[in-house]
Amino acid sequence: MIVCEYGDLNKYEALLPYLKNALAKVEELKQEGLPTGRHEFEGGFLFVQRGQTKPAAEGLYETHSKYIDVQCMMEGSEQALYLPASALTEEKPYDAEGDIAFYTAAQPGTVLQVPSGMCYAVFPEDGHMPCRHSETPTDYVKLVIKLPVV
Repeated sequence: MIVCEYGDLNKYEALLPYLKNALAKVEELKQEGLPTGRHEFEGGFLFVQRGQTKPAAEGLYETHSKYIDVQCMMEGSEQALYLPASALTEEKPYDAEGDIAFYTAAQPGTVLQVPSGMCYAVFPEDGHMPCRHSETPTDYVKLVIKLPVV
């Protein structure tokens, strides 16, 4: 897992294939007001998501095999929970089309506070539960950048 400010994300280009293309697409989308939905770029795609956080106690962890998730909070905030995939128990098997599997955990995860301007990248071995809160729901606008695992 990588945790950094959005402005420092480019420092991780060696670990994140096609990141330069993704960041160029983000700059383009900023000029358009970050329209919600899926947006393609050479080497991957990204989602602009708008929503409200959900209780952490009600969620499932997830992992991805084909794509690295780079999640960037643009407005608002969230909590994201982390546990290594090796500490999780499969709840819903891997769906190759959606590139996702869901898990439960027998132990509490590490809670990451994600304010506006912060990003985190999760790799196939990183179980994560995004878009959560422990007390009060918050509204957010975030990017979920999908970069291929190579």
